[in-house]
Amino acid sequence: MKNMLNAGPKKSIISEKSNYKYDSLSGISKNETNETNISCDLRDSCNFEAKDEKSKKRLFGKVAFVTSVLIALVYAGRHVLPEYIKPKEATGETPETGKINKKSGEILFTHPFSDKSPPSLGFPSFERGFQTSPGPVFGKHGRNNITESTGLPKPTNAWYQNLLLGGAGSDPTQQNKAYTLPYIVDTVGPIVGLRLNWPFMLGSSVSVTANYLEKYSLTLGSTDEPLNRYYEVLTCNGGYSPLGILLKWGEDTGSRDRYMISPVTRGMPFGTMKYYGGVRPTIASGILPSFNPIVDSNINLKCGTLLNDGSTTGSERATVEQNVLLHFSESDFSWIVTFSRPVEVECFINADEVNKPPPPPGVVISDNSNAFQLKVADEEVSDLVVKIALVDDCTTQNSSSNYCKAGNFSPDYFSLLKVHADVHSECPDIRYSFESIDGTDVSMVHFDWDVQSTRHHPSDVSVSNPPLARGSGGNLRNSKYSDKLLVYALSNQIDNMDSPITRSSQCVNTLRGKMCLVLADQWIIREDLGDPITFNAPIPPRHWAIPALADSLSQDIKFELPDNYRRGAGDTYFSGKMLSKQARIILIADELRSYASRTISDELENNIKLTIEECKQASLPTDDEFNNAIGKLKEGVEVWLNGTAESIFTYDVRWGGVVNCGCNYDGETESCYNRFPNCPAFSDPGMNFGHGFYNDHHFHHGYHIYAAAVVSKFDNAWGRKYFEQVLLLIRDIANPSPNDHYFPRFRMKDFFLGLSYASGIATLGGQPYPNGRNQESSSEAIASYEAMALYGKVMIECWTESHDPLVAKHIRVAKSVSDLGRLLTMTEVRAADRYYHVRHDMSEGNSIYPSEYTKPVIGILWQTMVQFQTWFGNAPYLAIGIQLLPLTAIAGKRDDPKWASSLYSSFSSSCNADPVCSSQGWSILLYGILATIGKPEVAMEQVLKLPDEVFRTPGGNGHSLSNTLWYVSTRKEYNFTEEILPTNEREKNEYRPDKVCPLSVCKISIGHCSLEDAPYFCDGGSNAGGCSRTPWNTVDCPNSCMLQAGCNEARGPDQVCSGDLCDKLVYKCPIPDAPYLCYKGQNTGGCSNKPWSQADCPDSCKLEAECVEGAPREFGQIPSYTGNAKDLASISHQSGLPNSTSAEGMTIDLGMCQVCQDEVCANSRFNECPLDEAPFVCLEGSSSSGCSTKPWKIGVDCKRCCFLSKECIKYS
Repeated sequence: MKNMLNAGPKKSIISEKSNYKYDSLSGISKNETNETNISCDLRDSCNFEAKDEKSKKRLFGKVAFVTSVLIALVYAGRHVLPEYIKPKEATGETPETGKINKKSGEILFTHPFSDKSPPSLGFPSFERGFQTSPGPVFGKHGRNNITESTGLPKPTNAWYQNLLLGGAGSDPTQQNKAYTLPYIVDTVGPIVGLRLNWPFMLGSSVSVTANYLEKYSLTLGSTDEPLNRYYEVLTCNGGYSPLGILLKWGEDTGSRDRYMISPVTRGMPFGTMKYYGGVRPTIASGILPSFNPIVDSNINLKCGTLLNDGSTTGSERATVEQNVLLHFSESDFSWIVTFSRPVEVECFINADEVNKPPPPPGVVISDNSNAFQLKVADEEVSDLVVKIALVDDCTTQNSSSNYCKAGNFSPDYFSLLKVHADVHSECPDIRYSFESIDGTDVSMVHFDWDVQSTRHHPSDVSVSNPPLARGSGGNLRNSKYSDKLLVYALSNQIDNMDSPITRSSQCVNTLRGKMCLVLADQWIIREDLGDPITFNAPIPPRHWAIPALADSLSQDIKFELPDNYRRGAGDTYFSGKMLSKQARIILIADELRSYASRTISDELENNIKLTIEECKQASLPTDDEFNNAIGKLKEGVEVWLNGTAESIFTYDVRWGGVVNCGCNYDGETESCYNRFPNCPAFSDPGMNFGHGFYNDHHFHHGYHIYAAAVVSKFDNAWGRKYFEQVLLLIRDIANPSPNDHYFPRFRMKDFFLGLSYASGIATLGGQPYPNGRNQESSSEAIASYEAMALYGKVMIECWTESHDPLVAKHIRVAKSVSDLGRLLTMTEVRAADRYYHVRHDMSEGNSIYPSEYTKPVIGILWQTMVQFQTWFGNAPYLAIGIQLLPLTAIAGKRDDPKWASSLYSSFSSSCNADPVCSSQGWSILLYGILATIGKPEVAMEQVLKLPDEVFRTPGGNGHSLSNTLWYVSTRKEYNFTEEILPTNEREKNEYRPDKVCPLSVCKISIGHCSLEDAPYFCDGGSNAGGCSRTPWNTVDCPNSCMLQAGCNEARGPDQVCSGDLCDKLVYKCPIPDAPYLCYKGQNTGGCSNKPWSQADCPDSCKLEAECVEGAPREFGQIPSYTGNAKDLASISHQSGLPNSTSAEGMTIDLGMCQVCQDEVCANSRFNECPLDEAPFVCLEGSSSSGCSTKPWKIGVDCKRCCFLSKECIKYS
């Protein structure tokens, strides 16, 4: 009740001795005293129980007081009992069918943040076109628009989303799959049904992929008519579960429903299929078994022949009481097949497969044939459950495949599967609660696996006792079987389990680390929330930074948003970053002004005293400047909330989400030349970074929510006015409730892993991305939930000052937003540290990625691949930097200094070698890391050298000088003991006079170094040929010099191109028609038939055919690939390559890459690149086997490359 009624003092209004636990999902507050038990549900009622007579008397007075307050609230609400305090129903459950926690008996339920519709709040409805609407896989729910009473919000970024996109349901492909962990499942096996693929990890220096061979897989389904590939996703408890989905094949015919259903859930050790209406099960494989199937461990089942026309001959039958064991020699896989009751089975072998010669050593021929089938032979099958599971991927240990290297299966795994084959998870769900344990704020995340029993003694099967009993026990009478559910759990989940589980010895390696089987029907995982999330860092800015910080604030406080963003014309990502930037400037000004107003007392720590003294002496923004800045931020935020933006937020009635209309931007007028209802973002996946297709919603919205939190902090009335509109942005990305009729639950979040997925419903050529869901920036995901937590915290204060009759409800909602924001933030922080922050000093048993991966960070995390690159470039500083922005207070929890120390050298080397790193703002993040590892003063020295324009570039426009200085001066102390030191730090100890480069070096460096941006040339050592904007030290480069203006004259206009420019072939000019290349100035990249003048081009050279050593074709020739138009359109759209026509035979620019030959396609080292995303593979060089969305630039990183065409698929 404290959270509902006592908006002022923190003391409980019910008992001064109370120790409250608050469940922000249900609003439950529990009083833990020795005298009374008080349980209050803010949506329902309070129950009071006294333990003795004395307590009863005290309790009577408390009840009377609480009742009087409730009555006052009722009358303040115009005599209408608010919805959130309606009485409980007689059943003891909430009106919304809340779940009962089996462990404690508490009601765990997530109430909606709001029940208001987006159109009622100024976000008008929009109905997207058929092509991008939910497909037939959603059944009737895909056809209905979403209103308060019709339709159903649908997942757009879920871990199983690939099963719901493209041709899913009607015409599925290999791309329609999901990584359940440890299996990868799809629906395109040799028969209709669910195919289980077992992956192995394949690593390189820049990527790790979860690979599998389709023909080694096993499919659980049926060959019965009228079943076909069409499947539909069913709802669970009226919605879609964050832990799994139900797939259904077949139709309800009315007279006799014939269908089968498969629950696809996280961590499942079995593939499960439930058969209804007489559908007969079949298990199929694309390869032949090594021996006859073994029934119940003692019967060899002789197989008949499967003919090409589908008919069968010559089989024997056997009755299965327990299970069938299958082994396949080609894969060396062993599988178990279990049945929920005794059935007769028979098996068949494809005659054509028997006489087929084995493939050559090392060659895998992929096909989708019915080489083997195991069938249920009963004429009448009803309500049968069949399961399959891989028992061993290296059964005989005679295989040389990648699987045998993993050592995945324990000797007792087969017995474990048999014992626990009776239960499975069907509609799992997630609940969570909050409490304080020993002074630590924690959240208990409940994984309710919705266990169903399928195993019964034969005598139990009757009309009155159906064989599918829901519950953890069912009617289990056979002691051979257990009622406990087997689920694969990650090691970090097991370490944080707060519920009783039994861990088995069976563990497997996955792309997300080691997973081990545990036995439990429900998981309760403890998530420590740490200290409260705040706007400020744990320590104040250091005193020595205050003068520079005050000086930067004097300019930054006047920051003006670009005019187009003030009118809501443009994208919601960069506008959000700039709003957040302005918000940070205001917060820093407020922090320093606050220190300046404080009184220095003896109790304060010395560093705080010094900061206060410096702030008192500093010239800080005045009240007028401060208030003016808040006013400008307010205008910039509310234009997106009040419906006046040129590109407004709308409500997508097909999927259920807040989507920006999109802006066709006119550069001359700096405005959108379209207006609602002309919304191009719904049809153009490239507009606004795919916001109309649910890409990056948490990134975009997070920046806007952060800015709204800051405005609300300083203008409470404004915060209350736009509370519901900001909640729309929060509900869109993090709605916790199945009772919110307008948004899916936890759109972005994968609670099983703790991370989020940024990719939405966009497809490639009509099919989902082959590697599944992805997210690039883990740090922006963290920041989005940080913003949510801060907004909720601010709004508690805003509503505390309000006299609104529904103040208690609003405070409860704000508290729920804050609590959930903290949970989402900290789970994302831990996920980023586990999956993105790579540590190479971990023991082999605990490392996530194989040793072949050598980079310190993951650039893009896919479901079945991780890679060291970004969507916008392959430079190392980009992949590292995108995991480090924005620079807010949460970064102190995000970036472990020890990990930061391991990446600094790579970050620094990459940034120093490329002047774009500094000119585009990425070096700001480098200096942030430098401060994190214990060098804040050195970092500040470098920050102050940055030119103002850096903070207006695409990489730097979300930062400000003030925020960067604040950040580097508020990092905790850290003793950086590694020998690698920043370049400028080495200069202090290893000063060397700058040596001017001789003429010979001038000629070598042509086209390689920019005299203005990176004039320091390395002429020896491991970094030979490298360029730096600061002098090299002897450790990194034993022989270096500085290029001066005289080098231009020494080179001369007829100088032949050489060095890096020649090797990388950044530019191509036709030889001999126009061989003179300009590589500096306004004509960069231009070609001329005569030498360039200094006025038109300050740096130029002459390209000759000998420029590329061993060139495979005449220099200057642009290779091309002519192929299927649909394939090329997909590739060119993703990679940004030319796409001039949609007709067959279109031409695509391959740069200096050739089309890959058969020997490359067949080589597993090179053929793992995703053809539809990154089809350019490096064949030689430091990036060998690396994949790129664009043609490789030939040089040190990649000396030779080729393009993987669709013809290579036959080798995969």
